[in-house]
Amino acid sequence: MNFSKIILFTISLFLFAGGITAQNKTKSLEGINSILLKNMGAIKDNEEVVGYYFFYEVDKIDRKTRAYRLKIVDNNLEEISSKKIKSGKYTSLIDARFNGKHIMLKFYEGKEKKYSFKTYAMDGKMGKGASRKLGKKTYNPPLYMQSKRGENHSDALFPIPGKGFVNYASIKNKKRGYIIDFIGQDNQWKYKSSKTSKLLEFTQFIAADENILLSNLIKFKNGWGKDGTNSILAIDINTGEKVFEKVLHETKPVSILNGFIDQKNDEIVIFGIYYKEKAKVHKAKSLGIYIGSFDLKGNKKQDKFLSWEKGAKNFLQIDKKGKMKRGRYLAFHDIVRASDGKIIVLGEQFRKQVDGGAILAGALGARSRTGGLNMSKLMIENFVVFQLNSALEVENLKVFEKEKSSAKTFGMGWESPQLMAYLAKAQGAFDYAFTQKNEDRSAISFGYIDWEKRKGEKDGYTFGAINYVDGEFTKDKLPLSGKATSIRILPGPIGYVLVAEYYKKDKKMDLRLEKINL
Repeated sequence: MNFSKIILFTISLFLFAGGITAQNKTKSLEGINSILLKNMGAIKDNEEVVGYYFFYEVDKIDRKTRAYRLKIVDNNLEEISSKKIKSGKYTSLIDARFNGKHIMLKFYEGKEKKYSFKTYAMDGKMGKGASRKLGKKTYNPPLYMQSKRGENHSDALFPIPGKGFVNYASIKNKKRGYIIDFIGQDNQWKYKSSKTSKLLEFTQFIAADENILLSNLIKFKNGWGKDGTNSILAIDINTGEKVFEKVLHETKPVSILNGFIDQKNDEIVIFGIYYKEKAKVHKAKSLGIYIGSFDLKGNKKQDKFLSWEKGAKNFLQIDKKGKMKRGRYLAFHDIVRASDGKIIVLGEQFRKQVDGGAILAGALGARSRTGGLNMSKLMIENFVVFQLNSALEVENLKVFEKEKSSAKTFGMGWESPQLMAYLAKAQGAFDYAFTQKNEDRSAISFGYIDWEKRKGEKDGYTFGAINYVDGEFTKDKLPLSGKATSIRILPGPIGYVLVAEYYKKDKKMDLRLEKINL
């Protein structure tokens, strides 16, 4: 594939950060033979959405060759670049990221089984890229995403502010290992697990700045056994050398949800959930929320543990093992520290439905997210939002109701609730979609997809938003049309979402920015 002139970036790319100027703005992409949901996405600069990319088939040249179009628009849906590309019929644009200076496009070549990484500067010049061949033992998608429906190669590329991009993959060692691949304009490096390691090891992105990359490093002897460790792996961005590797807690297993680098206070803050000492994570129930802080050399500053029994009991009927009334548990999607110092935790209720028969599912009014029923599935229910103060005390808890949904599980049936939720999230089973934040985190919005029963009209999908602004919670919703062949909701500038509706018969996609009331 010839990518040398894919994008002619101009100085108008600076408009990305200029903010949205029109409400309910619409745009149509015409001549689309086919498009996959994974071939479109939002481009972010730190916390804020600055544009969107779309990659779709426009023509069939011959049996093996297709004509594609790559289109990039800013956050006002104004076109930045449009280029027709000739390539094989198995080409997919699976990710695009912006690091404040460059944009990187990650393609997957299905026929050749390889990735192509292409980088472009804001003056239109093509920067340094890379290609990686997939094999039976090398450069597979990370373990945590291999079961995700239709998205097996995404969620592995992340921007390093002003420096480059990092890609995560798994490799076959004595067991299964990992590779962290940094692609920058001034240097490139790879950091790999040991070929002789007898452990199952994999990594996930946590956070990064211009100096340090933080990854969640998980190691187990046998699958999800009791001998596993959960660590922070810190790597120097400039050299690719390990700065430190720190186990979160020596006796209590902790599963990391997310974290950030607090440059103002020179510290690293990690959020997660914790288990009892020496617990088998694959079977154990979580005990509560963990928050830990470290200095930039990996020295621990403090551990804080918020137990379900002590922290949420007064607000929610929940026992010391995180179990609620009617056998419900919480799957945690995001933890955010707001500008007012409050910590906002988003959870989604679920329970295991032992009898997976269609009659019972119908009686519950549930829809099947994965297209079918089996004897072991999850029932997805309401959202629960915790508001914690700086002392890690629950000072507010809100339950936001929505319609039930169902999702098949692919586990063995003996997993712990948290592991079951982890596997279900890998399938895209929950209703939570994404989190939007402005730069100083004074406005936070959690987006989700719901199935709404509408009086006097046909039931249909709805986009919902749970917002936290100026210390107050609000909720908004946006009804979605059922006429499109497929619908994708993408985050927008704070207070907006992008609705992308594909009409296969008309070979077009309608884009519109919709305002969400915060």
